[in-house]
Amino acid sequence: MALIEQAYDNPHEALSRIKRHMLTQRAFKEVGIEFMDLYSHLVPVYDIEPLEKVTDAYLDQYLWYEADKRRLFPSWIKPGDTEPPPLLTYK
Repeated sequence: MALIEQAYDNPHEALSRIKRHMLTQRAFKEVGIEFMDLYSHLVPVYDIEPLEKVTDAYLDQYLWYEADKRRLFPSWIKPGDTEPPPLLTYK
């Protein structure tokens, strides 16, 4: 949570840290995994570093931005701002 608050207070520094992290850290990070037992099935729970999560979220948003700017995907792949929200059948 502190990482998000720091990024909110200082977005330029957070963005440069994310870019530097993406350029310098080209190795895979270790990911911990545990299984939550619900008696009927097992649910995997992954343990990922917060900086990795923020970097992944930035990369995801940046790639969508670039793809949208270059019109790589048709408009039906992701909802547009003018599209009305879907209504639930059962209310």
